[in-house]
Amino acid sequence: MSNRPKLLSYCAIIGDIHGEVSLLERLLRRPEVSDRSLLFLGDLLTRGLYAKQVMEVIIGLGDRAASVLGNHDQLLMQYYDNGILVPFASVGGIETIRSYVGVAHGDVHSQFKSAFPLSHLGFMRGMHSCVETQDLLISHAGLDPDDPASRTFDALTTSHPELFRREKNLSKKVICGHYAQEGGRPFLGENLYCIDTGCGTTGGPLTALLLPEWKAIAVLP
Repeated sequence: MSNRPKLLSYCAIIGDIHGEVSLLERLLRRPEVSDRSLLFLGDLLTRGLYAKQVMEVIIGLGDRAASVLGNHDQLLMQYYDNGILVPFASVGGIETIRSYVGVAHGDVHSQFKSAFPLSHLGFMRGMHSCVETQDLLISHAGLDPDDPASRTFDALTTSHPELFRREKNLSKKVICGHYAQEGGRPFLGENLYCIDTGCGTTGGPLTALLLPEWKAIAVLP
């Protein structure tokens, strides 16, 4: 499948899902979303119990859907490649392993690799670091305000909390997830739009930002 949305101009940008398939399915049934291309902001898995089902739903959308890479997604890929569990487990990776393997015994890493479908692996390896136009950047964690031209993995997927304080100085609009917003409400600033509203935590909704309207919608647990 192609991992790039066909029409970014008529698109729903969807925040961090963290394995919450029921919220994802409900959001996709919303009439405001049903005919748009879809761009996910990464952190599709971990924490929630239904990582495998989330991946099946997203892959089932075909060319309509794409995703940028989140730091949790990267940790999953690192675990898949090297078998070192602790970093992945520290962000809720055990729930993801259970989603694919069930109750594992013995060599958990080998069981996970055997259970992880090639279609899921291919989708994750094909995730974009960002999607960018002349006046818009979409990435998991925004950008580094001290080095706004950087497009390294660290710049696009690790925390830059000062971004919120300095968002009025950004030269283009930035849409991100990653920073779970208190109260379950998105941050809709002048140049920064953060739509991680805590999905995968207790009471956290799943939020989407509709373009070109720049309107946020959400589904509640």
